[in-house]
Parts: sequence; C-alpha cells; structure tokens
Amino acid sequence: MGKANISHRISELRAKKRAKQKDVAAYLGVSTSAISEYESGRANPTLEKLILLSQYFGVSLDYLQGDNQEITEITEVTEKIYESPKNQLLEELRAINEKLTEQAQIFMQEITFLRKALEAKDHQIESKDKQIEQLMGKYSVSKVPHGLQFILVRNNS
Repeated sequence: MGKANISHRISELRAKKRAKQKDVAAYLGVSTSAISEYESGRANPTLEKLILLSQYFGVSLDYLQGDNQEITEITEVTEKIYESPKNQLLEELRAINEKLTEQAQIFMQEITFLRKALEAKDHQIESKDKQIEQLMGKYSVSKVPHGLQFILVRNNS
C-alpha cells in the first residue's frame, strides 16, 4: 500500500521492539536520518531494505507494507524455506564425512600393509648384506688393470 502504512508500521514495530533508530539503522546499514525519513513517510526503503526490515522485526513483507492486518511471523516461513535445503545440505555433508572416514580407514590399512612389507624387505636386505659380508670374508677383491672388472680370489684360511 502507500507510504503512510509502511512508515506507520516501521515506527510501530520499532516501538514494540523497543529499538532505537540507530539500532535499526545499523542493521540496515543506513543513517539514522534515513530511518527517520522512512518513519515520517518522506522516503521509502528499497526492496532490499524492506526485506532486512522484515527480518529485523520478524514480520512478513506483506504486514510491513500494510497489505496484511495480522503479523505473520517470518520465522515459520523462513524455516520452511531454509530448513529443507539446510537439512539436505547437512545430510550431504554427513555422507561426505562418512565416505572420507571410510577412505581414511582404507588408506591407513594400506599404509600399515606397505609399512610391514617395507620392514620385511628391509629384513631381507639386511639378511642378504650379512650373506655378502660373509662371502666377502672368504674372498678378496682384486682390480683388473683397466679397472672395469673385479676378480674374486678365494682366501685360503
């Protein structure tokens, strides 16, 4: 409806909430003089500011504009609008978290398996090193003049 209804509703709701013009102005991101102009009917809030006002006062846009004589709590409407996507998003996040947890467990199992396999290989290498040391103790190494080959000579001990 007209300016008078919007201006009346803004001042009425502000008084009911016991809010100061500076509080409403801070919420909307405007000056206190802008709120004064809204309440006096000298200016109308933009659609964006009307939405913010309806959220601030917890009423529908219809009521704020004077089109509805009953205050419709927007919390119910907001819940209907936002709860479904919110719950859906939470479920998706839970599913992602569950998958990541499963993948992390599999990853940790693979790391444990690889660590054990590496330890077994290290043990095999240590065993082969000992065998080589034992064999080297039985042989002495001589260099061929060109340095490209080695000759193992069995020690007679």
